[in-house]
Amino acid sequence: MPEKNTISACLVVHNEEKLIGRCLESIKNLVDEIIVVHDGPCQDKTLEIAMNFTNKIFEREQIGSMEPHLAFAYNNSHSEWMMRIDADEFFEQQALSQIKQLVEKAPEKVGSFEFDWEFWNWSKSVHNKAFRKKILYRRKKLHFIGVTHQIGLVDGDNVKTNVLLRHQPQYNNTSWSTFFRKLRHQVPVHAKFFFPDQVKYECFNYDINVWLQYISRVKKLIIGHIIFTPFKMALGQLKNGLWTWLGLNFVVQTYLYYLDLYFNIWKIKRNSKSQS
Repeated sequence: MPEKNTISACLVVHNEEKLIGRCLESIKNLVDEIIVVHDGPCQDKTLEIAMNFTNKIFEREQIGSMEPHLAFAYNNSHSEWMMRIDADEFFEQQALSQIKQLVEKAPEKVGSFEFDWEFWNWSKSVHNKAFRKKILYRRKKLHFIGVTHQIGLVDGDNVKTNVLLRHQPQYNNTSWSTFFRKLRHQVPVHAKFFFPDQVKYECFNYDINVWLQYISRVKKLIIGHIIFTPFKMALGQLKNGLWTWLGLNFVVQTYLYYLDLYFNIWKIKRNSKSQS
């Protein structure tokens, strides 16, 4: 049984030598365990830097998506709480005591904590009340499948906090060029997870049949999903409070992402039928 109030930090990285040191330095006095998983062969000094903070380092086959590796990291962690954090994210020192208090005082019904999340336009921070990220999970209450953009299902309460998770990548995270670059990379990988013969699923405390039943329904009604689901996802962002000009850009980007995703699923399904 995990020791009470302990935290495992789980990072999935890909050639992050310019950023990972800042991240790990910021959490080294907060967490009890650091697990670093590299997506594919490391081609820079990322893992060399990580060795200064942990010996729990894994170099795995390249997938092009962090979530399968995150499930692997969760399965190799040993603490009561698990923190998913990216190499381009970090905490200011004053946040550490806040996080420790959250964990120590958390009632049993709490399953996760959600933090304020910073966006970065390469010159300054961008904040919006809708920019939040759920990153701290009670181990026994999380159910997670390693599929692109899945964050997991949590038993119990999710508590919103005012703790700020800094997020400063080496690019403008608000620009359309960044969005289209990520779109071209992520959508083909994401779409493959709807076809069990093309991927290997990695899960943490999760019944894979739930996902298999879901993707079966999606593929049967794929035209409906192409038409309606992008609108549903975009409206969900508006519901979260993205009513600023920047926020409306994210709403449109959400719509375009899911439109492209379901169109790619339809294409793979069509091609599979033509080859059979």
